[in-house]
Amino acid sequence: MKFAASVFFAIAIWISPGLLSACSCVPLSSTCKFNTGSEAVFVGTVMSKESPGPRLRDGKLSFSSSVSVRFSVAESFRGVEGDEIEVSTAQYGPMCGYPFEIGQSYLVFAVQGQDGSLSTGRCSGTRPAIGAAALIEQLKAIKSGRSPANVFGLISRSSRDNSIPAPQNENVVAGATIKVSGKSGVVFSTQSRANGTYEFRDLPADEYQIQTALPHGLKIRDPLLPAKLLELTSSCERNILAVPEGAISGRVQTADGQPLQAFVMAAPSDPEERRNAFQKGGLVGFETGPDGVFSLSPIWPGRYRLRMSPKVDGRNWCYHPNLIDVAEAQHIEGLILTLCSTAKSK
Repeated sequence: MKFAASVFFAIAIWISPGLLSACSCVPLSSTCKFNTGSEAVFVGTVMSKESPGPRLRDGKLSFSSSVSVRFSVAESFRGVEGDEIEVSTAQYGPMCGYPFEIGQSYLVFAVQGQDGSLSTGRCSGTRPAIGAAALIEQLKAIKSGRSPANVFGLISRSSRDNSIPAPQNENVVAGATIKVSGKSGVVFSTQSRANGTYEFRDLPADEYQIQTALPHGLKIRDPLLPAKLLELTSSCERNILAVPEGAISGRVQTADGQPLQAFVMAAPSDPEERRNAFQKGGLVGFETGPDGVFSLSPIWPGRYRLRMSPKVDGRNWCYHPNLIDVAEAQHIEGLILTLCSTAKSK
């Protein structure tokens, strides 16, 4: 199956902090680019994963570095015929293999090797299907013979651990206002749909800045690159991550009230939640200046314990005596963290 029309795609690749050290992908460019490297594009559910066992080659034992993943194909957009297909991916982190999970559905971009086999990885654009609603909508448009939108994307809430969630209904952001303003001064506006997707069609060629007005209690996590539409057929994907606007602020001081330079951290009070957040880089921290003032954000709704490590004695942690409950978008101000003479890690 071939594309019904040529299409430009700038695939946004999101990598959780835990994966960055093992695999690094080329950053997303603001210029919309042709994605011509994928011979197969489809949505499918993982049926099985198999890693070939050791083989004897030239008298030496060798081990395969890839995993064979078998999919049940739900919909093909390019290069796939039949109800099932097999795709390989590297099984080691530094080789950028994709961590497919059995039973989960994915939008897969795969390239074809010289032997005709298909392979994919974390830098290909492959992602969980439930988090690719905006891109799938455009692929369906192309499949039916229509042109894709010039600028499109999905607005969803980021997870507490700073990874990109597979958006469920409660994670997508509906009713957000999105504006694109070109260098020529023209401005276009739309709103995100019930499934969190948005799109702009029939935009003149220009470089567009993207601005978003999110519902109360949310703010954009990362700045958005402009969308450079160099031709009328250009198509840019710009997914938007939202985080809660909750915040905790205050001052660190010595026992006699003098400001103290320190590192302050907000940790979930639940031990398991705290451990998961710590392992995935999701703890919110702030290093104060000489005035001891700190501001922690974004803070998700929940219960937290504040702790600080003073610059003068980084070996000890001091804790705020009370647990702190934070509601959606709540700002808690004026908290005082006092240097303790002795402290034990908790």
